[in-house]
Amino acid sequence: VLGDHCVVDDCLALHLAARCGFAAVIHVLVTLQVSDADTVDPATGRTAVMEAIRGGHLSATLLLLSRTSPAALTRTDALQQSVLHMACQRGLEEALAQLLVGKAWAESRHHHDVSGDLEGAAGA
Repeated sequence: VLGDHCVVDDCLALHLAARCGFAAVIHVLVTLQVSDADTVDPATGRTAVMEAIRGGHLSATLLLLSRTSPAALTRTDALQQSVLHMACQRGLEEALAQLLVGKAWAESRHHHDVSGDLEGAAGA
């Protein structure tokens, strides 16, 4: 069994799959609990969802967003970029919407109360 030969929380496999956008591989790794979506690569400070976003891989990003804890979604990488910053930079509108609806940004050090702004934007 794959899990018997891998170190749990070794982020390399999940991060590589995310970087390449291999959603099916990501699904297997997180479902079998071989990899933890919250694990941070110590070299870059990035989680797997950050790698998927940076690569512009929407399917992988959406899958990882559903598997990543809210606390991990508020992290910043070594360049002080959050998943929210990255999603905006890559133009991943669906991922951005999921982040905002899920209020993953709420604990960010850059946040302000935009609940009224979001309601107004939704009606526009």
